[in-house]
Amino acid sequence: MIKVYVDENMPHQLAEALNTLQQPLNFKEKTQIEVLSIKKVFGQGAKDEDWIPLVGKEGGVGLAP
Repeated sequence: MIKVYVDENMPHQLAEALNTLQQPLNFKEKTQIEVLSIKKVFGQGAKDEDWIPLVGKEGGVGLAP
């Protein structure tokens, strides 16, 4: 599974909407992509040096504006 994390400066609703839009593509293309909000997973104000290594260990990617 690929996890894509949206920066906390973006509304967490954007990550939720992108994840909802991704679900039919996951089914159709037999992929596993999940879009998450850094703010919701790691909390408001999470320091880059804290969350980046964790996301890297799981093979995820972070998206920043």
